[in-house]
Amino acid sequence: MEAKVNPWCKLIQKHAIKNTIYFKIMEKELLEHLSDISKKEMVNHPVHYGGEDNTYEAIKVIDAWDLGFCLGNTVKYISRAGKKDSNAELQDLKKALWYLQHHIETLEKK
Repeated sequence: MEAKVNPWCKLIQKHAIKNTIYFKIMEKELLEHLSDISKKEMVNHPVHYGGEDNTYEAIKVIDAWDLGFCLGNTVKYISRAGKKDSNAELQDLKKALWYLQHHIETLEKK
């Protein structure tokens, strides 16, 4: 004698399979979207430079004060020291010092 399958069980199974496939697709699309956002944040107003909503974001200060290349890089590296990579704080500060020293030497030659 063959067991009778409840039609509700069949319906639930059918929708469970559809939902599993649907959620896998949605999960993939969401991960791709988050990856795109993550990439964008590293280019446009990254957090380690202050972020877009920060009045004192490095690029805003550099532009507002018309600092130019060397002084701008000095401010940039000081503002991000230890934020982009916590293990590279000393390296960022040395870069800032290098740009500042280069600017000073340029002024002394004039």
